[in-house]
Amino acid sequence: MCAVCAAIFFTVVTIVPADEFPGCVYRSTQLPLIASASALLIASIIIFRWPRISHWIGLISGLGALYWFYGVEFGYLFPALNTWVAFNLPDTAPDYSRDILIAKLKIVFAITALAATTISATRLLPARWMMRKRPVRNRLWPALAVCVLAALFGYSGAV
Repeated sequence: MCAVCAAIFFTVVTIVPADEFPGCVYRSTQLPLIASASALLIASIIIFRWPRISHWIGLISGLGALYWFYGVEFGYLFPALNTWVAFNLPDTAPDYSRDILIAKLKIVFAITALAATTISATRLLPARWMMRKRPVRNRLWPALAVCVLAALFGYSGAV
């Protein structure tokens, strides 16, 4: 999950044009995004050797990536202009296909970053926390449930 998230981060950095955001603000925030993506990539590489350290790296870099996304999504543009609005654009708009691609990438970016962060967080829970005779940290559905609820909450707040 971390490697997929890192790949999407690098795609967002290279595809999203600089003219969509104020140049100095957007370019100055790309460095933390690249650092988060690199840390997630490192976490996905070392997970088999040092899983606990890998989950900590995934959690910290995922939180950094989500903080970056929040700043890009809600901080630099007029609040009514968010990613979900791009799907309501008319088909005759000049950059329609580019806007839809960027909107899809941003949504996939946010959901994958949130999934990597919540999976890392649940893997760090204590082993004695049990649910149906199995540790909670060995289950995937709590992290995915948090992701689905956060995506629904974000969508309902944006629309």
